[in-house]
Amino acid sequence: MELSLIGYNYNHQLARSSDADTVLTSPSSLFANTRKPAEPGAPTEAPPPTPSAAPSPRLSLVLDADVAYYRAYCARNALCNGGNILCDFCLRCKKEDTEIKSEEEKVNSHHTRSHKNKKLNFSCDVCKLKFANRGDAGLHQYYVHSKPNGWWNEAVARQD
Repeated sequence: MELSLIGYNYNHQLARSSDADTVLTSPSSLFANTRKPAEPGAPTEAPPPTPSAAPSPRLSLVLDADVAYYRAYCARNALCNGGNILCDFCLRCKKEDTEIKSEEEKVNSHHTRSHKNKKLNFSCDVCKLKFANRGDAGLHQYYVHSKPNGWWNEAVARQD
């Protein structure tokens, strides 16, 4: 039998059926289970563990840190003068509350002037603040612009 896959030709010849676990008959059989069936009476393997629905402790800590950061950011951002926003990058890296006019031109000017040596290539679709990666921009957009106003003042549910 000849099988052609991705520009290569494979000549498959079997002297006896015991020479291989599986005989390839079509390209789709490449993805089939190639294990021999268990012999009757042989012990069976335990099934692989199923993933837990609860987040891992490490993931939970990361999420908790993001929520805590954005609670503080949103509370500070709410105190800005009308039409201004806080630069997320200044607050994260310099620990400074830097207010910027929320016009796209002013935001771009601040980033060019204050963060010229940083690669901030991802913008929030709403306020045009810039971020180092798409994930940070997405978190900002979710916590600052998608959640209801005042969410940061809601009581935090304790998980004991």
